[in-house]
Amino acid sequence: MLQPYGRYTNASRIAGEVDGLEAIEAVARAYPIDRNRVVMAGFSMGGASAWSYTVHYADRWVAAAPGAGFSETRDFLRNELVRQPQNAVQQTLWHLYDATDYAVNAFNLPVVAYSGANDGQKQAADAMAAAMAAEGLTLEHVIGPNTGHSYEAGARQQIQDRLDEFASRGRNPVPGEIRFTTWTLRYSRMFWIAIEGIEQHWQRARVQAAIEGDGLRATTAGVTAMRVVFDKDLAPFPAGARPGLVIDGAGVELPPVTRDRSLDALLIKVNGSWKVGSLPGGLRKVPGLQGPIDDAFMDSFVFVRPGGKALSDALGKWAQEQADYAISEWTHFFRGEPRVKKDADVTDADIAANNLVLFGDPSSNAVYKRIAARLPIEWRADGVHLGQEKFSPDHAPVFVFPNPLNPRRYVVINSGFTFHDQANNAMQTPKLPDWAIVDTTKPGNNYRYLPLFVSAQGFFDESWKLHGAARPTDSK
Repeated sequence: MLQPYGRYTNASRIAGEVDGLEAIEAVARAYPIDRNRVVMAGFSMGGASAWSYTVHYADRWVAAAPGAGFSETRDFLRNELVRQPQNAVQQTLWHLYDATDYAVNAFNLPVVAYSGANDGQKQAADAMAAAMAAEGLTLEHVIGPNTGHSYEAGARQQIQDRLDEFASRGRNPVPGEIRFTTWTLRYSRMFWIAIEGIEQHWQRARVQAAIEGDGLRATTAGVTAMRVVFDKDLAPFPAGARPGLVIDGAGVELPPVTRDRSLDALLIKVNGSWKVGSLPGGLRKVPGLQGPIDDAFMDSFVFVRPGGKALSDALGKWAQEQADYAISEWTHFFRGEPRVKKDADVTDADIAANNLVLFGDPSSNAVYKRIAARLPIEWRADGVHLGQEKFSPDHAPVFVFPNPLNPRRYVVINSGFTFHDQANNAMQTPKLPDWAIVDTTKPGNNYRYLPLFVSAQGFFDESWKLHGAARPTDSK
């Protein structure tokens, strides 16, 4: 039994999510773990963690048992959202962790939810039951009679018996049918289907695929690139066979199954038709490099302080304050000491191995200066230039982008993770998208969870280009 702390009271989000996955790998290296008999379970905030792991990584578990933990944002936080309203961009970003949005991913995973009959957090399992029912699935929901926010002994034993039953059967690593949905390439694989490109982030993408005789059949929605991946010894076809694929009604021949019975075929959608091929060159959003800003903190990163003279004294002071704040917030929320370097001390090894979080401007931060001409937002002494729009010199850009010095890693400008001062861990979702322009002379948009005053914000498109801006006062 592995019980990760999840970093802090953040329901295993961002770094907490990665910690849990890395802890599982560490246990698997140290003990003879049967990967086809791993159960995901948790209670209360651990139940919220379990819901997230259940739907985002449904192909890793033999069964799941989330108990009394929140599963979505809007209804669970209804009263809190009156006090801390969320603008349209922030509501869009709920799609990252709202488990109800990914309910269909439990198609091949037995899920046994638990709630006390008298527990207000029964709402979470009820919400998941409704979301699964909308996908044609039924949630097994064990309810402890006359019980509040705790396990009732009989119900707990019932759940344990069910989990033992599922574990004894084992997980099928190659199910004959897959139903998979995602809203972001951060969560991009389900068994033998991996989504490599979607039409637009934060709009639903789906794949339904099945093994049929000596071939495969798939239907997609919102997907522009996907991979059919059967790992070693798992392809359901003999070595040398060239299985056919009928995708969205058209036939495509896949490459031959290798001698070790593996198969890896990338399919791309070109002018509405699918073909086996390779991804186009140039920048594009791919799994693990798709934003938003907070995504940069799901992998190794270094905070980089400026060492030179800023565009103005006021901007220099603001950048140093942002760096101090990001460091203290990481220590507080994620219980770790972040790596911090001066710009002059950043090495090629740092660039190769880490996301770089740069504070300052192209005048004060030497690393920023090296890449400024290759970034989509221009920052000069006369202000911030965002496409055809210009913001006054007391504004600053905050954004994430593939690092021009190493496009396999991110560069972040003037931001740590973007949720702050949260009384409830269900509010710990990203508060900024891929980019924002902030007024450094104002304290915030009257929301205590967002100390920056956002003048404009938005998402880069699937090629990391600017496409439209939203204002923080968008309808709630």
